[in-house]
Amino acid sequence: MSTRRSVARARPLGVTIICVLGGFGALFGLLGSLVVLGTNPLLGVVVMALSAGQLAAMVGLWGLHTWGWYLAVAFYGIGGLLDIVTVSPIGFAISAIVVLYLFAKRPLFH
Repeated sequence: MSTRRSVARARPLGVTIICVLGGFGALFGLLGSLVVLGTNPLLGVVVMALSAGQLAAMVGLWGLHTWGWYLAVAFYGIGGLLDIVTVSPIGFAISAIVVLYLFAKRPLFH
């Protein structure tokens, strides 16, 4: 129990915000994938896999695990590249801020 308390105290507010918002996004992605499965099974499976990966990344970030950091940087980095391709400056800015923030907090993840 003391281990959980020390992790909760050591987790910065920014990481907590990323986890909560990213977790909600992943859950909505999972729900959306169920809807898409009925009309386009291949796309539904892809969306489901990506959403599950994002949810795993948020769980890893929450626990300050190295693997969570790598997954989150990969997901937000790829998302930022897709935002460039789809000309979504706000999405790119959010992805870039998250990636830069995670790099600044890298020493916390072990």
